[in-house]
Amino acid sequence: MLTGETPIPLPGGESYTIATRNTHQEGNLFAAEFIAASFENLGLIDVGFQEFTCCGGRSARNVVARQPGVELPDEIVVVGAHFDSLPNGNLAPGAVDNGSGTMGVLALAKVFSQFSFSRTIEYVAFGAEEQGLHGSAHYVALAQARGENIICALTMDMIGYSNRYYGVTIEGTTSPPILELMDLAVANTEEFAPSLTIVTSTFSFGSDHVSFQRAGIPAILAIEQDDTNYICYHRDCDRMEYINAGQACDIVRGQAG
Repeated sequence: MLTGETPIPLPGGESYTIATRNTHQEGNLFAAEFIAASFENLGLIDVGFQEFTCCGGRSARNVVARQPGVELPDEIVVVGAHFDSLPNGNLAPGAVDNGSGTMGVLALAKVFSQFSFSRTIEYVAFGAEEQGLHGSAHYVALAQARGENIICALTMDMIGYSNRYYGVTIEGTTSPPILELMDLAVANTEEFAPSLTIVTSTFSFGSDHVSFQRAGIPAILAIEQDDTNYICYHRDCDRMEYINAGQACDIVRGQAG
């Protein structure tokens, strides 16, 4: 639905086919509404949009949903991915980048919403990542202005393509709290997704985890090992035919751990 393979339902029985989720196109707004409705259908609370301006005065938005914790509700774990896509123009299906990561957030929300956790989980679909991490930067700034205590963030970007590798890169920095988070991610991926090959990198760049790291919040990225090898990166051919669903689900299992 997010990539335009099938239409999304609209209120009143109508439907809309998303051809692009580019920040500058109306499909982005329909995608945000669809993600919010998906969160609401799971019974999550405080589902809504964070509106911000970027990219030459363009209005953009994050989609946020909350699952309150039981023992430590003031401590927040963020699970996020950007939902916008490239290239510019009227066709940007963005299946791998980053329909796959957005799917990961929705899948985790679908499962985790059935259980209780000590800490609060906040599920976030970030907007305008492709124009410079604007959505995640806005989310972090707003959380800090509110005095919220985000203890860590798990983000996913491009988890569905496999060619040379059936695997995942866990990306962080050399900061001790982030290294600890990376070690946990590796251990849980080994346990819950043993078919994946796993590599780590302490050089973070170009995705929403960086906004959290810049604010001193431990954050990591899960990304496919073939990310730089993807032939349809930021092209209008980034379609479902390139998705390795098994790999995407295995990476999500690791993040679930």
